[in-house]
Amino acid sequence: MIGKRSLRKAASARLMKIDPELALRFCPPSSISVELTSACNIRCFCCPVGQGKIPKGRMSLSTFRQILGLLPRHIRKLDFSHRGDPTVNRAFPELVRHAQRKGYQTDLYTNGLLLDRYIDEIVECGLTTIRIDLDGASQESYARYRNGSSFERVRDNISRLVEVRAASKGGYPRNIFMICVVSTFNEDEIPEIQALARTLGVDQVLFKTAITSYGGKYYNDQAAQDDIAPKNRALARQPRAEGFVCPFLWRGAILHNGDLIMCTVDFEGEYRIGNILEENSYKRVFFGPRARAMRKRILSGTAPLCGSCGVVDENHYIPEISLTFA
Repeated sequence: MIGKRSLRKAASARLMKIDPELALRFCPPSSISVELTSACNIRCFCCPVGQGKIPKGRMSLSTFRQILGLLPRHIRKLDFSHRGDPTVNRAFPELVRHAQRKGYQTDLYTNGLLLDRYIDEIVECGLTTIRIDLDGASQESYARYRNGSSFERVRDNISRLVEVRAASKGGYPRNIFMICVVSTFNEDEIPEIQALARTLGVDQVLFKTAITSYGGKYYNDQAAQDDIAPKNRALARQPRAEGFVCPFLWRGAILHNGDLIMCTVDFEGEYRIGNILEENSYKRVFFGPRARAMRKRILSGTAPLCGSCGVVDENHYIPEISLTFA
């Protein structure tokens, strides 16, 4: 059954190309990405952050509280993700706890390497959903993409988190998802990865397509990016559907310093439309003149990053091989 939000979003997408501002007022964003840090602890194959090309910064609890005080009521879900790994910010459990007290749903996306430092806090802070990357069934395949990480440590962290949640009274996080980016390094291990997820006791294992088009801004060798795509084209990222409208027009991200950017694939803030702390308003920035001008450029295909962007849908999951266990 299609929900009212989905119907409004579909109507808003049709309206977006005619009148973007009316489309967003008809169906305003219900969630937003919040960057707790721009630093990461590993060096993923195709990520500019892991290559050390992004300045490091972190969000403080006081800044986070200010930001929540400026968000409109239609935003009810916070996605703790963007350039860095949120667990690098040691204050993240307290930030999640504060958001939970304010009634927000919270979703944290992590490579999982540092989770053993925070297992009890994660279970106690009221986190709604945690998504943990584990892109392989062995250290050999996993480390080819997640350079600098440890398959065994992440696997054991997931197992421990599931165990501690089961023993808790609250049952948080409500959802523990294992995420696997399908690449040429692991496409032959999909049955083993599915079996591993079942053994670990996660609620879902979600396979997603790999992005291979960050372009020459961060990588001089496009062939190196193309080489990570799986040989099985059914598991690779497909071309955009006719009439595609970028889903990030309804999202955006708040950086650790309060900057609001239009696109969550924007690593250097090129789609920055203002700072909500400086303006003391989310709405003034989101519906302001810089935002309106940027939306026109995105919709016309003339924005600087859109030409090489690999976004084709909202989450890039592969439902045919993803599994739900709970």
